[in-house]
Amino acid sequence: MRKWRVGTISMGLALIFLGALLMVGQFTEWDPVTLTMSWWPFILIVLGVEVLVYIVLSKKEKPVVQYDILSIFFIGVLGTVAIGLYLMTSLGLVNEVKGAMHTDWEEGSLPSFKEKVTEEIDTVILEESYNDLAIETNNARELHIFGTFRSDFQKSADIEKSDVASVNVVGDKMYIRLLQGASKDGLYHSRTFYNRTISLPEDVDVEIRGSIGDINLNTGTITGDWMIDEARSMVLDLPEEANVTVRAESYSEQIGWDVNWDQEETIGGEEEKGEKLYYKEKVFGDGEATIQVNLIDQFTIKDVGPRS
Repeated sequence: MRKWRVGTISMGLALIFLGALLMVGQFTEWDPVTLTMSWWPFILIVLGVEVLVYIVLSKKEKPVVQYDILSIFFIGVLGTVAIGLYLMTSLGLVNEVKGAMHTDWEEGSLPSFKEKVTEEIDTVILEESYNDLAIETNNARELHIFGTFRSDFQKSADIEKSDVASVNVVGDKMYIRLLQGASKDGLYHSRTFYNRTISLPEDVDVEIRGSIGDINLNTGTITGDWMIDEARSMVLDLPEEANVTVRAESYSEQIGWDVNWDQEETIGGEEEKGEKLYYKEKVFGDGEATIQVNLIDQFTIKDVGPRS
């Protein structure tokens, strides 16, 4: 005489259901993981229905639901799987695991940022965190910020202008803060990387505060003075008609080795203590405008030739 054990039918149906989901995922664009996470309560429902159906359809006057080792095993497996799926869903572990195993990178354009620089503004202060940056100049008295992004969790529609930069005007100064891309912590660290170009008016003074990674500066015919606090490396592109005095300081004596400097001198304290600075200066044209780099590791002027 065959005996019915609690969980037997539920286990069979759960396996059929799981197999069907996996099969659907093979031939469609549906994500079987997402489907499983959405429909996992089906397991408990089937188990409960199985017990009720047996009791209702049993021909015995007092039907007894039999529990033995196999029944307890089936229920234990189904319950453990259900609780595990619930915890993974509620804690967001599913997306974390999927992200750690498979990463899709999204690349696209950043929202363009445009701001009028009025005649009352004579200084632009760029507060920069450690990023690579390309800078151009324009004669339209406008600020432009544009570029691209690369992310493994954000899409183009997720990024707003306010995520790229913030601009504030105080008196005769315009303050620009370039913002970091969003990041996400979990089982693995995700981050959005920005690759930005900024265009500034050529007739205003510019201060770049903070530390920059690699900077490419195409000055055009600037008439304002530029000051750069600190950068890892810098490529300066000057036009033939430039009237600029270029000044650079570095802890490395080899700074700008491919530039025919007009003036070189050593300033600071003892070299062994890392206090010695090397100052170098080059004048182009009448040298009316000034580009001052306070501290830099590598430096070259593009028309002179790239570093090797």
